[in-house]
Amino acid sequence: MKVKKNNRFNSIFSTLSETERKEFCEFLRLTFVKKPRLSGIVIDKIELGDDLHSYLESKYSERSLWNIYFELTRSIKQFIAVKEIIDNEEKMHDLQQLQFRKRGLGDLLIIDHKKNIDKLKSNGFSYITLKEIHDSSENCVMEMAKYGLSKDLSKMMKTSSDHFILRFYYDLVLNLIEKQLRKEFYGDIENFLMLELTLHSDLSKIFGIISERYPEYEVFFGINLNLYAAITEPDNLRYFIKAKKLFMSNISRLSANLRSDTYYTLLNVAIFISKKSKNNLDREMFDIMRSKLDNGITDDLKKIKIGENHFRDYVYIAVNLNEDKWAEEFINKYSSLLPEELRENNVNTSLAFLNLNRKRYSEAIRYIMNLKRSFHIHDFDYYTIQIFAHYESGNIVDCLRVKKRFQEYLKNNSQLPKFDKTGSENFLKLLTELIKYRDTGKKKILDDLKYAVVNTDELFWRKWISKMLEEANVRF
Repeated sequence: MKVKKNNRFNSIFSTLSETERKEFCEFLRLTFVKKPRLSGIVIDKIELGDDLHSYLESKYSERSLWNIYFELTRSIKQFIAVKEIIDNEEKMHDLQQLQFRKRGLGDLLIIDHKKNIDKLKSNGFSYITLKEIHDSSENCVMEMAKYGLSKDLSKMMKTSSDHFILRFYYDLVLNLIEKQLRKEFYGDIENFLMLELTLHSDLSKIFGIISERYPEYEVFFGINLNLYAAITEPDNLRYFIKAKKLFMSNISRLSANLRSDTYYTLLNVAIFISKKSKNNLDREMFDIMRSKLDNGITDDLKKIKIGENHFRDYVYIAVNLNEDKWAEEFINKYSSLLPEELRENNVNTSLAFLNLNRKRYSEAIRYIMNLKRSFHIHDFDYYTIQIFAHYESGNIVDCLRVKKRFQEYLKNNSQLPKFDKTGSENFLKLLTELIKYRDTGKKKILDDLKYAVVNTDELFWRKWISKMLEEANVRF
């Protein structure tokens, strides 16, 4: 079989920078690295950037050519692996410890583990801090045990055991929060074992013990515990407020990734509370969003979370607070950060919100009609923005037409979470009465509507209904 120029070696080699190509040639010349049987001329050809393939074809048989490329491919794979290791401090450290172990340098290995644990404790806290401390202390215990029992060994065993438990409970609450949010937003109904086990655990008591024994971790556990409590008791805002305060006042103690993800979780929990209770957290969410952006954290806008991210929420919350100028600047400044597969949908939805708030109803409808609907949130935006625009512009016929289609969607969509379905159905019932009041001006309808808005537990778009009632009341 004829060896083609666009083979695996050249595919990898073409990705190297000019500097990396020179480094690769130096790598080929190293005496302690198992390298291909290549002549200096071949290496020189690679370094000079000459047409290597043409040279090899003119000098070697097809079989020899195949062998040379096989050896080159193996070497360039080794080279890029070495590059990755050199640039990765964690991997370098793991390999260093492996060499200490192989060479019987137990004392140095123990010292290294102790230094590593101290470093992990002093660095910004992250998802894997507790795991890494446990892993390092566990490995240190195995090395210390070779020298017999000692006070130092017992102390390290305690560190290992305690951080195993700390890691378990930290991950448990994180997963409980994520599970509840997934269930609410995406209808995830899988019954995880951790949910059943949690029913038999007093998490508050457990974290009281953790805070007493390990006060240095109290803040990190406290943020998560209060967020979980906020989800389980959405009517009690004190948990969310406490979690937000703990996070904001200790943000510098968190790693960059955890900092970004905690902002994201705070927003998700706030949205959850807004849906599950009568609390309006728009101002709280807006403060969180501005703080995040002011701290230069935009990672969440670049990520996909179950097909979406928070971009639309930034704009939705801002226009709810009449922060139109901020919302417009946000769209213009940050939409370029969105993953390509999310950009068009998010921009269209955001511009629909913005134009609706500015009473440019035809523009709002035009943008939302371009939405490519893949998730429940898309469907809700698609129907409600049309309903809002038609109603506010006085086009009641089209408002009723979209209302009917929304009702059919709710009736036919068996995958919709029960709370979303009930909250939407209650909204449509009140919309029907709102239209009746608009047509008749009957005080009884108005009184019934005011009562229903306040006393209906599961009601979506409560704020819009209240606003329309206020405006209708002024007219009549």
